[in-house]
Amino acid sequence: MRAPRASGPMTLLDKLHGLLVSSIRVSLIGLFLLLVVAVFFQVIARYLFEAPPFWTEELARFTLIWITFVGAALVHHHGEHIRVDGLRESLPGVLRRLLDVATSVLALTLLALILKAGYEIVLFGTQRAPALGISMRYVYLALPAGALLMIVITLLQLVRRARRARPEDRRHVD
Repeated sequence: MRAPRASGPMTLLDKLHGLLVSSIRVSLIGLFLLLVVAVFFQVIARYLFEAPPFWTEELARFTLIWITFVGAALVHHHGEHIRVDGLRESLPGVLRRLLDVATSVLALTLLALILKAGYEIVLFGTQRAPALGISMRYVYLALPAGALLMIVITLLQLVRRARRARPEDRRHVD
């Protein structure tokens, strides 16, 4: 027999986490489609008209920047960032969980610094993109947006770990 699942706010957090990850996936699909269309249009125009539009390369570059930072959040969600986990795998369960929490706290600290620096870059950025004519703030915004997404994901993962660590929320099979 299994213990009852946690209900209330934790279930809401799980739903919000799922919604966030789904939103990130949809955003990445949209950004990738925009990148493909821009590059395809540039190639077709280059070979058919021998004059590619001047703005497609810049749009593709900016889209790739956004894909990188938003995609990093999705990779972070899946725990697929590059890491050396030989030490982690050799530790017993309790120490492994402590190392995971310490790693998450360190990641949160670094992400907070990145968020702050990215925000300052966006705040004080005054350049305009030469081809598209848009403010570079929109491009620079990818850095704090990606950091913020990773912070939220890390916090949600920490809450989930804490919930699993509580004896009354563990699932047992009798």
